Amino acid sequence: FERDILLSDLRQHVCEIFFKDNSGKQLAVRCSLRHDVLPESYSLTEEEKEREFHAKNPEILSAWDIMNSGWKQFHINSITYIQIIDTF
Repeated sequence: FERDILLSDLRQHVCEIFFKDNSGKQLAVRCSLRHDVLPESYSLTEEEKEREFHAKNPEILSAWDIMNSGWKQFHINSITYIQIIDTF
């Protein structure tokens, strides 16, 4: 998967990301970086931090887990499938 495309998709949509955890188990999480999905406390300063994080960590993807209301990080090489869903 191409990281920049993944980030673009997450900034525009809600996505279901399927990935393998450290034990090899297949998991799925619905996440996004869309402003209307992020918590109200998310500010421009935090957006700058998110963009800086992604610039410094090219192999890791961080996005807001909309089902568990928290940040989720995954190694890009652990992602097996992505589906744009936009509904949650």
